Amino acid sequence: MGTGKKGKPHQGYMWYYLDPKEKLLSIHYASGRDWKYLKEHLQNFAGYAQTDGYKAYDYFDQTTTITQLNCWAHAR
Repeated sequence: MGTGKKGKPHQGYMWYYLDPKEKLLSIHYASGRDWKYLKEHLQNFAGYAQTDGYKAYDYFDQTTTITQLNCWAHAR
């Protein structure tokens, strides 16, 4: 599905970011799942990101400020 006409359904994605230390949850909407949305949302972030093996998360290999941690549920 594309963005479509006003009032019509379209496909979109909610990106959830949790800071357990500060107990903050940030939710961002995007029309896609590509790495460019991660780059946009996390442009000022430095720290750790726990993810599954989705291809878009290869973005973390391109940055020195974010260390990717793998999800144990997907370790097999």
